[in-house]
Amino acid sequence: MSKDQPSRKQGNQRRGTIEVTFTDCVGCRLCETACSLYHEGMVWPEASRIRVEQFYPGPLDIPVICHRCFERYCVAACPSDALVYDKAAEVVRLVPDNCLQCEACYPACPHTGAIAPHPKTSLPMQCDLCDGDPRCVQVCPVGCLTWVPGSAFSPIHYVITPPEEIARSLASIYYPAKETL
Repeated sequence: MSKDQPSRKQGNQRRGTIEVTFTDCVGCRLCETACSLYHEGMVWPEASRIRVEQFYPGPLDIPVICHRCFERYCVAACPSDALVYDKAAEVVRLVPDNCLQCEACYPACPHTGAIAPHPKTSLPMQCDLCDGDPRCVQVCPVGCLTWVPGSAFSPIHYVITPPEEIARSLASIYYPAKETL
């Protein structure tokens, strides 16, 4: 199987991406619930493809999701063609039978935590945009997650900034250091 495999669900795909407004996240985790319901058929936040990480000082809640970088570092790092790029859907998909569970994809991802092991199977999980209809976007009560249609959106501003740095940046805004006397 090639690393640039065509989608089987091409007719259902709506090209686009999920944009995250980190300053708007209230940490409700409805996105995790909707994602796990769609992918697992039950509420199981640990098996969600989007995760809300909490950082301090704060708490600061940062949604962590695959932003589908153009370089596809996870695909390049995979020695067994278990991760393949679906050109039609513009997402990386897992071919479970090819996965060696070597975990090379996790550190290859520049957006720390965007790929995580499934809590039951230990296979890598990452966002597949719910086949063009992201459930997390539908349930976000504050609009922190929005659907950006089209394929021209560049995820580079997400990919180059790991969640920890995003939280540090927000902490400097929300919790500025007190000046010493």
